[in-house]
Amino acid sequence: MAGEQRGRVSIIIPTYNRVGMVIEAVQSALDQTYPGVEVIVVDDGSTDGTGERLRTTFGDRIRYLYQDNAGRSRARNRGIAAATGEAFIFLDSDDWLLPTAVADGMAFLQTHPDVDVAYGDGYYTDARGRRLSRLSDERPPVSPHRLLEVMVLHNLPIAPHAAIVRRRALDRLQGPPWFDETLRGAEDADFWLRLAAAGASFAEHSAPVCLYRLHDENASSPRHPLWSRRWRSMQRFKCKTYRADFFATLPLATRVEFIRQLLVIFFAGEPEAQEALMAEPPFRALPAESQAELLRRVGLETLLQGDVRTGRRWLERACALCGRPRYCWTARMALGGGLLLRFFVPLYRRLRGWHEVDWEARRRGRVEG
Repeated sequence: MAGEQRGRVSIIIPTYNRVGMVIEAVQSALDQTYPGVEVIVVDDGSTDGTGERLRTTFGDRIRYLYQDNAGRSRARNRGIAAATGEAFIFLDSDDWLLPTAVADGMAFLQTHPDVDVAYGDGYYTDARGRRLSRLSDERPPVSPHRLLEVMVLHNLPIAPHAAIVRRRALDRLQGPPWFDETLRGAEDADFWLRLAAAGASFAEHSAPVCLYRLHDENASSPRHPLWSRRWRSMQRFKCKTYRADFFATLPLATRVEFIRQLLVIFFAGEPEAQEALMAEPPFRALPAESQAELLRRVGLETLLQGDVRTGRRWLERACALCGRPRYCWTARMALGGGLLLRFFVPLYRRLRGWHEVDWEARRRGRVEG
């Protein structure tokens, strides 16, 4: 990496065919109240006149780099390699930084010298920038000694530009590359998780620093034309985490919940992939009852989706693995076409959902009682 300039912050903006939105993103970076900012835009092969518009609008106030289309990870890595700052913010080209984002982040880092990554709050907005809700509403509570287990289940900063990261932290990843260039989705979650696994320290501050725009062109939107590719990338990221050396060190409850999500969400409807994942060491290392509970859950979901044969097979395996009544009764109720389970399970879930909503309302004092 280029030599570090003390006090400078490099804002790296990858972009691809977002000529209108990237202008707004760059302007938000240039409007920072913090004086030592460099803005690096890495054009990932745009064909919509992005380069000409950026040069015309901003001139030498930004550094513009062009590359053939290779994805945001490659673009971010190129930006890092060209950067001169002692800290980085990774701003997507459809989002905004609030004017004091860099100042707030750097002030926090300067008063917390042991922190490698500081992440603030922000707002979800609609396509026109109208604020909807806070990012912090979706963040779980976290303490330093539980950082890794929380980050396995959650993308803690939520928005990449909510965080500011010291240059020294990237040395823990032994890059380049720093971002995984095989991923075309979830690359930011992978980046933060690998930093945490490598020992980087994270801390949250309450200042709002960014706006996260929700629109149909979001790479994370199911309506995006490349959604299928992004979903496969998300699956690869989850499998990468599942097979990581640190996974076995996580608490049992965290491993079970991660594997449940892996099987019933990220590989739902893919029985061959589910079977292969359950044959791997992380699943086999679980206690027998944990394996049985996961088999029961996957079996139920599979049966409810209409694959009765596969679902029943997994329910029977759960019973064989742990002969407790709950597993064996579930397997028996799956006989035939599993009509009893297909009727009672959705009904039970609706009743449980109503109960949980009611008690959550009572806890927060939203209803009397």
